[in-house]
Amino acid sequence: MLKLRSRRASGFVQHTVSLRWDGEGQVAYQLVQRWAEARAGVTDRADGNGSSRDGAIAISTTINPSMRTGETAIEMVEVTVHRDAPHTLEMPIITVGVPPGCDVDMEELDGLVGKKGVERVERTQREVTFYLSHLEPDTFVQLPIWLTPRFPMTAQIPPARVYEYYQSDYGATASPKTLTVRRTSDDDELRSR
Repeated sequence: MLKLRSRRASGFVQHTVSLRWDGEGQVAYQLVQRWAEARAGVTDRADGNGSSRDGAIAISTTINPSMRTGETAIEMVEVTVHRDAPHTLEMPIITVGVPPGCDVDMEELDGLVGKKGVERVERTQREVTFYLSHLEPDTFVQLPIWLTPRFPMTAQIPPARVYEYYQSDYGATASPKTLTVRRTSDDDELRSR
Protein backbone atom coordinates (compact mmCIF):
# COMPACT_ATOMS: atom_id res chain seq x y z
CA MET A 1 0.00 0.00 0.00
CA LEU A 2 1.34 3.42 -0.93
CA LYS A 3 -0.18 6.62 0.44
CA LEU A 4 0.64 10.11 -0.73
CA ARG A 5 -0.57 13.18 1.11
CA SER A 6 0.04 16.78 0.09
CA ARG A 7 -0.29 19.93 2.09
CA ARG A 8 0.64 23.47 1.26
CA ALA A 9 2.82 25.29 3.77
CA SER A 10 4.16 28.79 3.10
CA GLY A 11 4.05 28.47 -0.68
CA PHE A 12 5.63 25.01 -0.84
CA VAL A 13 3.86 21.69 -1.12
CA GLN A 14 5.03 19.07 1.33
CA HIS A 15 4.49 15.42 0.49
CA THR A 16 4.44 12.54 2.92
CA VAL A 17 4.94 9.09 1.46
CA SER A 18 4.16 5.94 3.46
CA LEU A 19 5.08 2.50 2.21
CA ARG A 20 3.82 -0.68 3.89
CA TRP A 21 4.12 -4.29 2.79
CA ASP A 22 1.40 -6.76 3.73
CA GLY A 23 2.25 -10.34 2.94
CA GLU A 24 5.20 -12.64 2.77
CA GLY A 25 8.39 -12.46 0.80
CA GLN A 26 10.34 -9.45 -0.31
CA VAL A 27 9.25 -6.45 -2.29
CA ALA A 28 11.37 -4.18 -4.43
CA TYR A 29 10.38 -0.56 -4.73
CA GLN A 30 11.65 2.68 -6.12
CA LEU A 31 10.51 6.20 -5.30
CA VAL A 32 11.03 8.87 -7.93
CA GLN A 33 10.41 12.56 -7.40
CA ARG A 34 9.97 15.15 -10.16
CA TRP A 35 8.91 18.77 -10.07
CA ALA A 36 9.15 21.99 -12.02
CA GLU A 37 9.81 25.45 -10.67
CA ALA A 38 9.61 28.84 -12.32
CA ARG A 39 13.02 30.31 -12.94
CA ALA A 40 14.12 32.62 -10.16
CA GLY A 41 13.85 36.29 -10.95
CA VAL A 42 12.00 35.69 -14.23
CA THR A 43 8.54 37.06 -14.71
CA ASP A 44 6.23 37.46 -17.66
CA ARG A 45 6.45 40.86 -19.26
CA ALA A 46 3.24 42.10 -20.81
CA ASP A 47 4.79 42.63 -24.24
CA GLY A 48 7.20 39.67 -24.21
CA ASN A 49 9.78 41.73 -26.10
CA GLY A 50 13.52 41.46 -25.79
CA SER A 51 16.15 43.54 -27.53
CA SER A 52 19.86 43.27 -28.18
CA ARG A 53 22.22 45.53 -26.24
CA ASP A 54 22.38 48.01 -29.11
CA GLY A 55 18.62 47.80 -29.79
CA ALA A 56 19.20 46.63 -33.37
CA ILE A 57 17.52 43.23 -32.93
CA ALA A 58 14.21 42.52 -31.19
CA ILE A 59 12.34 39.28 -30.53
CA SER A 60 8.88 38.66 -29.10
CA THR A 61 6.52 35.75 -28.70
CA THR A 62 2.76 35.56 -28.42
CA ILE A 63 0.49 32.68 -27.45
CA ASN A 64 -3.02 32.43 -26.07
CA PRO A 65 -2.26 32.08 -22.32
CA SER A 66 -5.32 29.93 -21.66
CA MET A 67 -6.39 26.89 -23.64
CA ARG A 68 -7.95 23.43 -23.38
CA THR A 69 -6.46 19.95 -23.85
CA GLY A 70 -6.55 18.78 -27.43
CA GLU A 71 -6.90 22.33 -28.73
CA THR A 72 -4.22 23.55 -31.14
CA ALA A 73 -2.64 26.94 -30.53
CA ILE A 74 -0.04 28.88 -32.42
CA GLU A 75 2.98 30.22 -30.58
CA MET A 76 4.16 33.06 -32.81
CA VAL A 77 7.72 34.32 -32.69
CA GLU A 78 8.54 37.64 -34.32
CA VAL A 79 12.07 38.83 -35.03
CA THR A 80 12.88 42.36 -36.15
CA VAL A 81 16.26 43.50 -37.40
CA HIS A 82 16.04 47.28 -37.38
CA ARG A 83 17.14 49.43 -40.28
CA ASP A 84 20.03 50.87 -38.22
CA ALA A 85 21.49 47.40 -37.45
CA PRO A 86 25.29 47.51 -37.81
CA HIS A 87 25.43 44.47 -40.09
CA THR A 88 23.53 41.58 -41.66
CA LEU A 89 22.99 38.72 -39.22
CA GLU A 90 24.84 35.78 -40.76
CA MET A 91 23.44 32.33 -40.00
CA PRO A 92 21.00 33.49 -37.30
CA ILE A 93 19.53 30.86 -35.02
CA ILE A 94 16.11 31.32 -33.45
CA THR A 95 15.16 29.07 -30.54
CA VAL A 96 11.56 29.04 -29.35
CA GLY A 97 10.48 27.41 -26.09
CA VAL A 98 7.94 24.59 -26.12
CA PRO A 99 5.71 24.12 -23.07
CA PRO A 100 6.06 20.73 -21.37
CA GLY A 101 3.40 18.20 -22.34
CA CYS A 102 2.72 19.78 -25.73
CA ASP A 103 2.94 18.11 -29.11
CA VAL A 104 4.48 20.15 -31.93
CA ASP A 105 3.19 19.77 -35.49
CA MET A 106 6.51 19.08 -37.23
CA GLU A 107 4.84 18.62 -40.61
CA GLU A 108 3.78 22.28 -40.54
CA LEU A 109 7.25 23.34 -39.37
CA ASP A 110 8.95 21.33 -42.09
CA GLY A 111 6.75 23.23 -44.55
CA LEU A 112 8.53 26.45 -43.52
CA VAL A 113 11.88 25.20 -44.83
CA GLY A 114 12.80 27.19 -47.92
CA LYS A 115 10.49 30.06 -46.91
CA LYS A 116 11.34 33.20 -44.95
CA GLY A 117 15.03 32.31 -45.13
CA VAL A 118 14.54 29.13 -43.05
CA GLU A 119 17.19 26.56 -43.96
CA ARG A 120 16.34 23.90 -41.37
CA VAL A 121 14.03 23.27 -38.38
CA GLU A 122 14.90 21.04 -35.40
CA ARG A 123 12.76 19.93 -32.47
CA THR A 124 14.16 19.01 -29.06
CA GLN A 125 12.25 18.28 -25.87
CA ARG A 126 12.22 21.92 -24.73
CA GLU A 127 12.46 23.97 -27.91
CA VAL A 128 12.13 24.36 -31.64
CA THR A 129 15.21 25.72 -33.42
CA PHE A 130 15.07 27.57 -36.72
CA TYR A 131 18.30 27.89 -38.71
CA LEU A 132 18.21 30.80 -41.15
CA SER A 133 20.68 31.79 -43.86
CA HIS A 134 20.78 35.49 -42.95
CA LEU A 135 18.69 38.45 -41.78
CA GLU A 136 19.33 41.80 -43.45
CA PRO A 137 18.82 45.12 -41.65
CA ASP A 138 15.21 46.38 -41.93
CA THR A 139 13.76 42.83 -41.85
CA PHE A 140 10.73 41.45 -40.01
CA VAL A 141 10.15 37.67 -39.76
CA GLN A 142 7.19 35.80 -38.22
CA LEU A 143 7.54 32.09 -37.49
CA PRO A 144 4.57 30.06 -36.17
CA ILE A 145 4.73 26.90 -34.06
CA TRP A 146 1.60 24.75 -33.81
CA LEU A 147 1.18 23.30 -30.29
CA THR A 148 -1.36 20.84 -28.88
CA PRO A 149 -1.31 20.23 -25.10
CA ARG A 150 -1.95 16.66 -23.91
CA PHE A 151 -2.96 17.32 -20.28
CA PRO A 152 -4.06 20.10 -17.91
CA MET A 153 -1.26 22.23 -16.47
CA THR A 154 0.12 25.63 -15.72
CA ALA A 155 3.59 25.84 -17.18
CA GLN A 156 6.24 28.39 -17.96
CA ILE A 157 7.35 28.36 -21.58
CA PRO A 158 11.11 28.83 -21.95
CA PRO A 159 12.06 32.17 -23.55
CA ALA A 160 12.68 32.57 -27.27
CA ARG A 161 16.10 33.72 -28.40
CA VAL A 162 17.75 34.95 -31.60
CA TYR A 163 21.53 35.06 -32.06
CA GLU A 164 24.21 34.71 -34.69
CA TYR A 165 25.84 31.31 -35.07
CA TYR A 166 29.37 32.70 -34.92
CA GLN A 167 28.58 35.42 -32.36
CA SER A 168 26.25 33.77 -29.88
CA ASP A 169 26.63 36.65 -27.44
CA TYR A 170 25.06 39.06 -29.97
CA GLY A 171 21.29 38.65 -30.04
CA ALA A 172 18.10 39.11 -28.07
CA THR A 173 15.98 37.05 -25.67
CA ALA A 174 12.22 37.42 -25.19
CA SER A 175 10.49 37.00 -21.85
CA PRO A 176 9.17 33.55 -20.95
CA LYS A 177 5.39 33.07 -21.09
CA THR A 178 3.01 31.22 -18.79
CA LEU A 179 0.44 28.84 -20.28
CA THR A 180 -2.60 27.45 -18.47
CA VAL A 181 -4.32 24.40 -19.95
CA ARG A 182 -7.67 23.12 -18.68
CA ARG A 183 -9.39 19.83 -19.48
CA THR A 184 -11.98 20.19 -22.20
CA SER A 185 -14.58 18.76 -19.78
CA ASP A 186 -13.86 21.53 -17.20
CA ASP A 187 -15.75 24.06 -19.34
CA ASP A 188 -18.78 21.76 -19.53
CA GLU A 189 -18.79 21.30 -15.74
CA LEU A 190 -18.65 25.08 -15.16
CA ARG A 191 -21.55 25.69 -17.55
CA SER A 192 -23.75 23.06 -15.86
CA ARG A 193 -23.39 24.65 -12.41
